[in-house]
Amino acid sequence: MCFGAIHWARIGTVVFGTGIADAARAGFHELRISNARLKALGRSRIRLVPHFMREECRELFDVWRASAGKRSY
Repeated sequence: MCFGAIHWARIGTVVFGTGIADAARAGFHELRISNARLKALGRSRIRLVPHFMREECRELFDVWRASAGKRSY
């Protein structure tokens, strides 16, 4: 869904820190279809920059998991 919106908005580059496995470890139930796979299927020209500040982003998942009142989807 997000990748589709990015494509429709003609955003040229997506920078992200964590991936599907990191989100799953934090308790989120992502579909196992990566941005790279969607890019390939759609022949998209979007530039993907993965793992930007990955450790810092993973720490944010840890902070969230430790917080009271959290809700995953």
